[in-house]
Amino acid sequence: MENYYRISEVEKILGIPRSTIRFYIKKGLLNVGREEENGYYYFTKQDLRKISHLLVGRNHLNLNLKEAQDRTGMSSFEDYHKVIYQQEEFLYDQLSKTRRAIEVLHIYEKMFRRIQQNLNQCSVREIDECYFFPESYIYNS
Repeated sequence: MENYYRISEVEKILGIPRSTIRFYIKKGLLNVGREEENGYYYFTKQDLRKISHLLVGRNHLNLNLKEAQDRTGMSSFEDYHKVIYQQEEFLYDQLSKTRRAIEVLHIYEKMFRRIQQNLNQCSVREIDECYFFPESYIYNS
């Protein structure tokens, strides 16, 4: 079949395992043809483009499969820009939350160092009372 690719060729071209390709087919994310004689899948250039969009969406834009699939059907630059800006906003929000989580970890690390340094001066009960760490302290520090 001319202008068609077998799964082994798609695997080499896109650098992904055939199990990923089959997973996308099984989930209904791709509607590829099959040869009647041997049951082999065959892929068009359009199918390769869809797979590429799914991979970029999942691996680089942090989209779920549904969002990545929706992205494969976009036809205008406005659609692409909208998705790009929405995802950028989402990722910046995630980055902000991640940075805050790291700050909280550093606060706890300092607290545990103080406890460790004073361990021989207090009983365990006193440590619990002295170093009770309410969340309000974390969020106001």
